[in-house]
Amino acid sequence: MTFPEADIFLKSGDCAGQTMLDTMEAPGHSRQLLLQLNNQRTKGFLCDVIIVVQNALFRAHKNVLAASSAYLKSLVVHDNLLNLDHDMVSPAVFRLVLDFIYTGRLADGPEAATAAAVAPGAEPSLGAVLAAASYLQIPDLVALCKKRLK
Repeated sequence: MTFPEADIFLKSGDCAGQTMLDTMEAPGHSRQLLLQLNNQRTKGFLCDVIIVVQNALFRAHKNVLAASSAYLKSLVVHDNLLNLDHDMVSPAVFRLVLDFIYTGRLADGPEAATAAAVAPGAEPSLGAVLAAASYLQIPDLVALCKKRLK
């Protein structure tokens, strides 16, 4: 059996005398990866965990949560259904936190109003987001909130 594509493969010796491979980086790769994971989350594609906050359900990916929060990591290792303490985080605030985890952005204006639609009449405050970020152990979000509050 022969493979016509086989001639494109090079043996390591075929590149003798050429420049060694330097570290290269695609600057937008991580942003694009997060964008795709967020798109998957919003469509429920490959989500493997459900987070319950009061009566609201949020779908997410365990690996993304685990990479973002030591506390969430400790929970997703053992369960596919997480119940968060409603005294520590409301559905509207958790929506903002989850969006931050997947985008690196803390929404304001219309996006925050959309989050508040999860729990009508409960527009999230920056203090509530900071409290939730502290409870959920999300250091980047804690730092962002503290910086804004200064």
